[in-house]
Amino acid sequence: MTPSGDDVGGVDVEPNGVQPAYEMKISMSVLEALGINLYSNAAAVVSELVANAWDADANLVKINWNASGDDAFVEIIDDGIGMTQTDLRGKFLTVGYSKRITEGGSSDGYARPFMGRKGIGKLSVFSIADTVEVHSARGGERNALQIEVDELKERIEQEKPYHPEEVGVDSSITTHGTIIRLTNLRRRRIDVALNALRKRVARRFDVLTLVPPMPTSGESSLEAVQREIGYMRSRAQDESLTEQEREAAVATLATTFYVTLNGAPITFDDRTELKKLEYVWEFGEANLPEGSLSRDVKRTIVSGEVAGNPDWKVTGWFGTTAKPDQLIEDDEAGSLKNIMVLSRGRPIQEGILERLDFSRMFVSYTTGQIRADFLDADDQDDIATSDRQRLMEDDPRVEALREFLRAALLKASDQWSDWRPQKKAKEVLESNEPIRTWIDSLPPYQRDPATKLMGTIESLSIPESTDAAKDKRRLFQSGIIAFERIGLREDVERLNQLSSMQTDDILHVLATLDSYESAMYLDLIRARIETIHSFEDDVAENVLEKVLQEKLHSNLWLLDPAWDRISQDVTIEERIFELAESFGADRPEEDALKRIDLRYCNVQNRHVIIELKRPNVKPDIDVLYDQGLTYLRALSQILEETGRSDEPYEVIFVVGQKPGARKAPPSKNPDDYSRERVAELNGRVFRYQELIHRARAQYAEYIEKNKNLTRISEVLDALTD
Repeated sequence: MTPSGDDVGGVDVEPNGVQPAYEMKISMSVLEALGINLYSNAAAVVSELVANAWDADANLVKINWNASGDDAFVEIIDDGIGMTQTDLRGKFLTVGYSKRITEGGSSDGYARPFMGRKGIGKLSVFSIADTVEVHSARGGERNALQIEVDELKERIEQEKPYHPEEVGVDSSITTHGTIIRLTNLRRRRIDVALNALRKRVARRFDVLTLVPPMPTSGESSLEAVQREIGYMRSRAQDESLTEQEREAAVATLATTFYVTLNGAPITFDDRTELKKLEYVWEFGEANLPEGSLSRDVKRTIVSGEVAGNPDWKVTGWFGTTAKPDQLIEDDEAGSLKNIMVLSRGRPIQEGILERLDFSRMFVSYTTGQIRADFLDADDQDDIATSDRQRLMEDDPRVEALREFLRAALLKASDQWSDWRPQKKAKEVLESNEPIRTWIDSLPPYQRDPATKLMGTIESLSIPESTDAAKDKRRLFQSGIIAFERIGLREDVERLNQLSSMQTDDILHVLATLDSYESAMYLDLIRARIETIHSFEDDVAENVLEKVLQEKLHSNLWLLDPAWDRISQDVTIEERIFELAESFGADRPEEDALKRIDLRYCNVQNRHVIIELKRPNVKPDIDVLYDQGLTYLRALSQILEETGRSDEPYEVIFVVGQKPGARKAPPSKNPDDYSRERVAELNGRVFRYQELIHRARAQYAEYIEKNKNLTRISEVLDALTD
């Protein structure tokens, strides 16, 4: 039978003069924008039909999926109230039919809040199929029709109504229910594995009954579900029961909503992310069955009331996994690294995390599913896009939800940053003997902060694309070194600050520790102690000036603890020597730079000239003054030539014996005279033994407290590759 007849007197009729039973009017732009091109994946299309079944008071939706071969088809069968021919014409075939305006906000039978609103969800089938059959029965009236997309397009181009063809009703439809059968499938859009479809449908609703009854002997899981539904329906109509018992059965049926895929019920096993959760926050009350979660998950109940709006409630949950990669490792489930927003039991925004201006590391571990029915209230404007992927961002309800959720995530993030290191610390102590040994060797007051720090490092996520184990060991080493640095000073407050850092901060701190003072900290201590001993031996042996000069120049911290780093300018040093010669200073001609007893350097933006004398030489203060003045004259000329005459300078004399003061007036104390002469040069005089004594005193605390350097080294070595 031809689905579209002739136009006779403004009324379409079939060639035999019979007026068609069905008529569908739609523009090409609407068909393509809201049907053929709106939905890009099969799960979204199936979800639209599942939502229609919920609105029809169905208790069971059976999805039969056969997407391969020449006879590929998809069927969605529900046991809801079904549709009469009038319903098919006025509701199903009417694009934009709004059941909430016509029928109210909830279903007649179970008073379920309607999921549908725009009246365009049925168009989703055209995105995956070119042939659509609808078989439905209500109150014993049975009808069926077929829509061919190519013929529909042809009638649209002719600017004529399209009349779907009447077809024989499927024999499985008796008194109520609906079958949507899709054939001539668009293979690219239905190319999805069954497991992937199960997981994605499972995540798109929070009204699904995900705990099916146990089958009896010889019974399939689908038969067990049908048995349970049949039993409850019989109780709802059993006049021998009390009214209260019948109402209880109806109430149970109202929340019973099974979905099966090729005969197997969708269950919590299809919510694969739930078993991966370490921490879960649930709004209002616990709404996830205990059996759906891991055995050691930590659950927290938080308020679901939106501030300033007492009637606005949020339910659902969000949680964190042990590793961010766990949210993307299941290709079938798709990326779970987001929080899906539902309203009236179905998605209204696929993901909201990126809209919250929330940048903590916490979100990398976060997934969830929340429900906010106030976003889709009957008496408020519709703020969902046609594909239900996004919401209108400037609506007050959306803004309130964002603020509510951001506050909840901030609080949860703080809790997570406290709880997770504690848990990870326990794990690392059980599995890592070197770290456990190190912590046991610490003073009692340091053990708790050290344990927490190790837990924080263990909780850090290392990208799997790198050598994660190696990087984690390096982080442990850096953490131990940083802790020991502070521990040596017995700075309890700083120890607690270090161990209390959140995961967002600790990685940055460990990554930016100075390579010389942290990663090489213990070697630095050893090297400086060895330098003190070596310098002391050289002084005792009265070695040549050049030996002392090189050692002192390489270890200026002997002169001043703050002088760790120097900037040497060989050009200026050469120029000082040249000018000093012209001013009358002696300079050996052969291999001069290696034999002279003077060095120049720049320390902390200060020009420093260092003059050394052999330890057994007793210099005179005026001789030192003349030498220093000569070098300063040379330096001053250089600075003036380069426009830097205002830069500070200093002259340092390092001697073995106390300088004499032969030219000191009889009335002047020789020591005072010497100090005044040196002060004129802005200089200082150090004796070798004084440097050694000061250095030993400076590192005495380190030497004493680093008697356990071997212990720490062994821990670090044990953590090395």
